[in-house]
Amino acid sequence: MKINQRFYSIETVTIVVALLLSPWLRWNFVPTTSEASYPFYDGFETGTLGSDWTISTTNQGRVQIGSSYAYAGTYSLLLDDSQNDSTYSTAAAILAVDLSGQAQVELDFWWDEWDEYNSGDHTQDGVFISDDNGTTWQRILSFDDDPTGWRHQVIDLDVAAANAGMALNGAFQIKFQFYDDDSLPTDGYSIDEIFVRSNAAPILAWTGGTNYEQDGLDPESGDVRDSYVYKVKYSDRDSDPPGYVRAQIKKSGADIAGSPFDMSCDTGDYEAGVTCTYTKSGLEAGIDYTYTFEAQDDLGNIATPTALIDAPDVTITYRTHLSMLMRNAGPPAGAPILNAIDNPGGAYMYIVSWNPVDRATSYILQEDDNPDFSSPSTIYSGSAISKTVYASAEGTFYYHVKASNTYGESDWSNVQSVIVSVTPPPCPLEGAWSGSGDHFSIDFDVNEVASSCYVQNVTGHLSAVCSGDGGTWTMFVEFILPLAEISDRAFSTSDGDTRSC
Repeated sequence: MKINQRFYSIETVTIVVALLLSPWLRWNFVPTTSEASYPFYDGFETGTLGSDWTISTTNQGRVQIGSSYAYAGTYSLLLDDSQNDSTYSTAAAILAVDLSGQAQVELDFWWDEWDEYNSGDHTQDGVFISDDNGTTWQRILSFDDDPTGWRHQVIDLDVAAANAGMALNGAFQIKFQFYDDDSLPTDGYSIDEIFVRSNAAPILAWTGGTNYEQDGLDPESGDVRDSYVYKVKYSDRDSDPPGYVRAQIKKSGADIAGSPFDMSCDTGDYEAGVTCTYTKSGLEAGIDYTYTFEAQDDLGNIATPTALIDAPDVTITYRTHLSMLMRNAGPPAGAPILNAIDNPGGAYMYIVSWNPVDRATSYILQEDDNPDFSSPSTIYSGSAISKTVYASAEGTFYYHVKASNTYGESDWSNVQSVIVSVTPPPCPLEGAWSGSGDHFSIDFDVNEVASSCYVQNVTGHLSAVCSGDGGTWTMFVEFILPLAEISDRAFSTSDGDTRSC
């Protein structure tokens, strides 16, 4: 048997040793001792890196489990350079996990970055995958996003592997790698709460909004003409949007026509949750309705349906909706404003006026011969906003007005005065007066109220000559006329009756 021997010179050995010890070419590699089973989780709370991991470094690259920068718990995975200098190093933690026969796999983890000088993206920074036990690597995430704090990262490994031309298999590896020249907290990464697991199914829950704290329907009872609003909260840990969210409505245990119904969902943060809504009208009368919700994300993961709930209770009561007439109810909005009285010549006839008041239906005008209104007379009550006044004598007269309606009265207005210097004509004398034409006369009494004269107890006398049976005689007809106001010594009054003989 021939034994092959190799002989090396002292110079050759010296060169090899020098190269291995050179900081520029040194590569530290700690092989894995076992392959992680699926699904996988590591929060690093043992304080050491488990046997599922391989450590790979160059130069002063450092991989360690430390307690200085943890997202959850006490410890996290730290990647940095052990020395602050200008020598660039790599530090990698490699996880080998058996993904043979798996699908819809996601990598879920939290990470934070320290990059004091914003040195930019390095092609050797980030997350890498391999399907040949580390012979070939493809980067699937850059660590150049510079988060200002911990960032939650979820990566769809099915998509990432397909994009890299790789497969999920028994030789699959995931590498977290640092590349820079300084130590934490100047440069480096902290990784925590790592999961490799199946894509999560969505979760359905009550929205928590008004009338939806403990169920997904409002109202829970009503009329056959009412609309019933169904709501549910859709959330997905992987931020996957819904493929569908449906409301299943049953009556007497059987789906009503069209059930299950597709719900309309808000867009937004699917991890935090969005509200999905469906409105159903035209339900028949009955107390045997039930409902539940079902959902699926866009990757086909099916949520656990909500429990079956009895509702709504629908009656056949019909409602009549009357249009609402808005009324500005309440007492008058305030006191009127009495306008200055225009009477420069001191005439005994003048106009007293005031502004209208909101909600007022009538006004009361008072007159007195002193500003304190110690002996006032009401000279007008009605809905108009002016009154023609006839003074009964010379002198100074004072006026104020207030507004009223069925809800109450306002305060009195401001006071306005007027001076009358022209002597008013006297009222007509009581007694018999002759009207126009023959055979007519009237009797009346005169009554003075404040500054106005009225006739009252007006009686008309009409004489007529009638013929009958060949004879002739004279006949008087009396009738009572209405009360009338006298103006400028004249008045007008009439009665609707007609008499004949």
